[in-house]
Amino acid sequence: MSINTSDDVGAKLGSEEGQPLLGGPASPESVAQAARVRSLKAVLLTNFLSATGFSLLLSTMWPYLSDMTNTADKTDGSPSCVTEEGVSEYKAKLGYVVAAFSIGQLVGGPFFGWYSTQRPYKETLIFTIIIRMLGNILYALIGGLPLDHADKFDVLIASRLIVGFGAGSMAVCNAYITGATTLEERTAWIGLLAGTGGLGFIVGPLIGSCFGKMPSLSVNAGGGVTITLSYTTAPAYMAALFCVLNIIALIYMFKDYSLIERTNERKKNDRSSPSNAGASKKARDYIAIAVLLMLYFGNMFVLSIFETIGLPLTMDEFSWSPSTADVYNGIISGVGGIQTVIFFTSAKNFAAKYGERKVLAAGLILVVCSQLAGIPYAGKTMRSNDYCCDHWCKTDPALTFGQYIFSAIIINIGFPLASVMIFTLYSYVLGPFHQGSWMGIINAFGSLARVVGPVMITSGYTFGGPRMIFSAAAGFSGLCFFIMSVFSSRLVPFGSRVTGAYERI
Repeated sequence: MSINTSDDVGAKLGSEEGQPLLGGPASPESVAQAARVRSLKAVLLTNFLSATGFSLLLSTMWPYLSDMTNTADKTDGSPSCVTEEGVSEYKAKLGYVVAAFSIGQLVGGPFFGWYSTQRPYKETLIFTIIIRMLGNILYALIGGLPLDHADKFDVLIASRLIVGFGAGSMAVCNAYITGATTLEERTAWIGLLAGTGGLGFIVGPLIGSCFGKMPSLSVNAGGGVTITLSYTTAPAYMAALFCVLNIIALIYMFKDYSLIERTNERKKNDRSSPSNAGASKKARDYIAIAVLLMLYFGNMFVLSIFETIGLPLTMDEFSWSPSTADVYNGIISGVGGIQTVIFFTSAKNFAAKYGERKVLAAGLILVVCSQLAGIPYAGKTMRSNDYCCDHWCKTDPALTFGQYIFSAIIINIGFPLASVMIFTLYSYVLGPFHQGSWMGIINAFGSLARVVGPVMITSGYTFGGPRMIFSAAAGFSGLCFFIMSVFSSRLVPFGSRVTGAYERI
């Protein structure tokens, strides 16, 4: 089977209005095509707003957590370097807050993936968005609740769990894309879906930076509860507003549409078609599925390094204050986000020219190189600041700024290429069946990586610094590349296992 992805998605979008060239009434087929494309755009918008709402909060979690715990001794809200134990406790708490979102998504992805196979996609998506909205509102209210530090931290974790559970919508978005696109279109649309997520990670921090200088406004709501609007809570309220806008957009733009259902119905009426012979779920290659799940886990695990310890690492290694680190990391994340969007959306072109498996291999190699580039090999061992308080600060070589930037640049090329190819091959391997539950499973593996990752990374960083973290990540990502190489011949579309043909390598 030869897969041709040379079709330009833009050309398909050109017929969106569904009007014939010479005027006259639109055919039912063109109307259905217009509705399908409009619904796909609504899914892209949903993914964009979800990513934007998530990234809005990232830069303010540090000071927000600091304000509600007893580890802040400085006037700027940064953790004091009074004792090594105090700093370690603070970093561990930050890891748990980051991981809580992924724990919620770990449960929400499979649940809503399955739910979408039982109920309409629109209902499922709106359900997830309402959950995210409520979680963000709870997050914004925590600082004003009449609770002690420990209880506030517990509620903070609960709010991130709720938002993460609602973020199971990612599995629903992936399932809808795979069900509403042809095999030729799929790589492009999966790339666009990933690209909108990357774009959200650019726009979110930019919007969040607008709240940096806003004055704090508080209203007494009674019962000891204070509603506060400040630079740490405004992003959460904005994320909740995005949820409202997202629901409105889905109501007016989205319509359930499945090419799989129509194709399967057509196949039932064409039993002589050789491409349908033996088209049973039992023919799936579950070894290939397991390999792709592991690759996605590894890819997300490595990415979580920069998400989790980017701020404390730059403070420790480059003597940046919390505010300076926040600004510079925002710039680095923004530029990196632009990179990922470019490579997310251009992945289909590389796949059309070289084949999905070769592009996946190249992406994984770049991920390995990015981790090798982040290992401090030699240089000064003393950090000239009072933020780096762990024992390795006085013994290990310091990470240079050039290394850190080079590592970030490389992973922002390798990660998007690998991610798009993993999802594309995963949908191919699953075959022409509803993929909601299976998309929930792969998203759960990504969430699991973001649960295990932040906890292990913060603990490993506290114990061994960047040398330990990047060395371990290089070894793990290298193992992923090795496994992909061994099982590459099995990463082929479902149909090729029935017909025995697959031209792309």
